[in-house]
Amino acid sequence: MITKTKTKTSHARVKDILLHSILKEIRSLRNAIDLFLRSENLEGYSNPERIKTAYKKAIKKYPIDAVWK
Repeated sequence: MITKTKTKTSHARVKDILLHSILKEIRSLRNAIDLFLRSENLEGYSNPERIKTAYKKAIKKYPIDAVWK
C-alpha cells in the first residue's frame, strides 16, 4: 500500500511539473505574439525605416523565445 500511495503522489508531481512547463511555454508564446501584433506609429520619428531595420536585426540576434526563458 505504501508504494501505491508513493507512486500516485510522484505521478501527481510529474503532472504538476508538466502542466507548469506547458503553461510557461504558452505564456512565452502569447507574449511573443503580443509583441508582434503591437504596432507603433513611427511617423513622429526622423527615420522610421532605420528603426524598423534595427528592430529586425535585434530580433535575429536576440530571439524572443530566448528572452522569456
